Amino acid sequence: MKVWKTGERMVLRVGTKTVIGYVRLASPNGVSLFLEFEGMLAGHLGGMPVIWVPEDGRFETLLGGSPVYLSELPAAEASEPPGCYTDRRDVS
Repeated sequence: MKVWKTGERMVLRVGTKTVIGYVRLASPNGVSLFLEFEGMLAGHLGGMPVIWVPEDGRFETLLGGSPVYLSELPAAEASEPPGCYTDRRDVS
């Protein structure tokens, strides 16, 4: 498991929807995160709390249990400064 840190940007995928978001808040061990993004994912508008599920090797939403897949951004995009809604591109 990659330990995500506050301020890191990533690609989020829930179901068939993929967006760019970032970690608004992370626990020290990276097991629980609050993610921010633009739009609606799994019934969450603009943000959602997620928790790592070691048995499944993925994150899931705290409310509803939907699988959430996180991946790193390409190096060029990841170097941009993090911020709420700084990147509104849909990468799906």
